Amino acid sequence: MEVLKSTNNTELQGLLYRKIVSENAMEKYIQGIKVHSDLVEQIKKQLENESVTGLSRSKLLIDLDKNNWEAKNFVTNYKSTRREYQHVITTSIQKLADDEQQKSIEFINHYKIAEELAKIEIFGSTGKKYPNIEHIEIINEIKKYITIIEDFLIQSKERLKTEINAYTIACLNKDVFDYSIHLQTLNKRLCNRSEYYYNQFLPIYTVELKEAKEKVETYNERALQIVEKGLDVQLKLVIDLYPEHRDNEKKLWMYYTAIKNRVNAIISELKSNPKKYKDLLHLTKPI
Repeated sequence: MEVLKSTNNTELQGLLYRKIVSENAMEKYIQGIKVHSDLVEQIKKQLENESVTGLSRSKLLIDLDKNNWEAKNFVTNYKSTRREYQHVITTSIQKLADDEQQKSIEFINHYKIAEELAKIEIFGSTGKKYPNIEHIEIINEIKKYITIIEDFLIQSKERLKTEINAYTIACLNKDVFDYSIHLQTLNKRLCNRSEYYYNQFLPIYTVELKEAKEKVETYNERALQIVEKGLDVQLKLVIDLYPEHRDNEKKLWMYYTAIKNRVNAIISELKSNPKKYKDLLHLTKPI
């Protein structure tokens, strides 16, 4: 990139380098999404064939789950990198580069890419979820994958009792060995995830959800007062989300956490400088 070589601004150079790295990474993530998503669709078509049974079906189910996970990982990595590219790298470069430099800096057309990726089912269904929803989904997915592998191991061991082809026996033994180890890893992951969810996250979530039901309206009122005083105009965007979160406990908890943290941060700021904010101290009364 010509600007990267010609500019003496080290901050701009660093951002342009991050831009190149991010663009290369996103290109690879997009390829990964397409490759694994296409394989997922082909596996689904194979599973529609009722003649595919026994060990063959079990292996396809494993491959389906494996490639689903890998596709989702590529989607998550792409979306995360895209957010940084759009909201951090691009905006920072536009602030630092002069008009002449900006003419030679090309940015990715995310709208065009989004239209293309939107056709892929996994891309649309994979994204950031509320923690209280995500934990349960992950636990259920691990349980499902464990069941699939257990079935595959049973089928493989049964096949080994009658198989006479040396090469097939060697392959089956390798699969049994690999997936037995993988099963142990999954059971350990399930144990750790379940222990965290039920013993750490859920007790805190239960208390905070009860608090949310009792105090969310009060926090909303304080937030509106803060907006009216011009202390945080962007807070209105959070408040506007309340109607779609109010009647769903899982969403209500997440909304309450966001509004509570934002309001409390502003209250702390006001309290830290009572002389500067003496006319606004009425906003700091306990909620």
